[in-house]
Amino acid sequence: MIYFFIYVYLGLVVVVFRLGYPQKLVTMSRSNLALPESEARWKSLVTAYKLQNTTIHDRQFTNSASTMGHMQAILCRPIAEVRGLSKLFEVGRPEFVDDDSINRARILINERDSFQRYLQYLQEQPKRSPVTEFGPWTMIRKYHHEIEPEDRPKTMTTRSQSQHPAQPTTRPHTPEPADLSESSSLPDISFLTMDSDTGSYYAGGGGGKEQERADGEQVVNLVLVQFFDLLTLPYQGGMFKYSYDRKRFQVRTLDENGDQVKVFEARTDGVCMDSSGEEIWLIFEAKAERQFEDNNDVGYAIQETGELAAVVSSHPPKDLKPGKKNPYVLISQNMDQIWVTLAKVDKAYVDFITGKMRNKRDPKSFLDMTTIGPFFTKNKNHIKDLSTFVLAYTLKRMGILGLPWPESEEIELPPCSLFRHTASESTL
Repeated sequence: MIYFFIYVYLGLVVVVFRLGYPQKLVTMSRSNLALPESEARWKSLVTAYKLQNTTIHDRQFTNSASTMGHMQAILCRPIAEVRGLSKLFEVGRPEFVDDDSINRARILINERDSFQRYLQYLQEQPKRSPVTEFGPWTMIRKYHHEIEPEDRPKTMTTRSQSQHPAQPTTRPHTPEPADLSESSSLPDISFLTMDSDTGSYYAGGGGGKEQERADGEQVVNLVLVQFFDLLTLPYQGGMFKYSYDRKRFQVRTLDENGDQVKVFEARTDGVCMDSSGEEIWLIFEAKAERQFEDNNDVGYAIQETGELAAVVSSHPPKDLKPGKKNPYVLISQNMDQIWVTLAKVDKAYVDFITGKMRNKRDPKSFLDMTTIGPFFTKNKNHIKDLSTFVLAYTLKRMGILGLPWPESEEIELPPCSLFRHTASESTL
């Protein structure tokens, strides 16, 4: 029997040696960084961090969304879950889409000849760069093809170019966080590094590939926003618009004199908004790497929480009635993956995040976030469902504003229009 335990011990020593003991410890600590999936889990994290009498408006944490830590994200009060692709329309009802908007979107998409040729090309030749012309979507496909990992040129490589993971059907579920009682150690995020050029978290650091990451991220950014701008272009009619600028949004609070002061700031990679610029419909975030490479999903989830909180604070919904929830959609493209986060807030959360609720009491309201994905850029069914959903969501937002739904109309743009936009920064 004693020899058995010796063999087991030696086996564990070998495993630890091969895996790397410090790395294993870091991997275990990441499980504590999951965003809470329930109010009970959120409260346990608040207790573990001793934040019961602290709110985001105390300005104890003032990092930007791209550099915020787990505690600061928790104070934004997120409740988050991940669902599979098949749940997109189910989760989206009724705040984001309804049967009328979905049916109308399907009709409009079916009548878009160039888009149908684009989908047909994805079905027949998903791994090839365009060799035929299908209107403005030709350039979309060209750049999608370049950022897809197995075909990616050396000028846009990522740290994982030599080993490309198989395309998952659903986003891997973050492990259940370990119990965080007051006596347990708090999450360690020392393994995360913030890229100063891109404002992106990644695990590990350094190396000559940071500029390549920034270059690749710019291409992903432009093709992401252009795709949805082009999808809805025939129906915009001056009623809503896309911005390619890196918009800056702020969570603000009131100081002792009643003046608004900044708590923290978030920069997005583009937005879709109504013609007045007051209502934000879509928020875009671009990354050069897939999620779950080098455990970057930890920083991504934290950053997106800060971005959504800042957008709600800067552009709160108007005339939101008690019991109703206002939708926000964040679309994140990570290389060839597209994730959709459907966020909902009620009046209590709006009052909280805008600083109108100054006391320490629990507003009993949260930033409700459901992330769905990944949708892959070369999968016909993924692109069709995602496009239908976003167009249906756009139509529903138009209906809420009393705007007329569009008739079918085909607009062909020259392919070179893809890069007529350059990223800049502005504040909303």
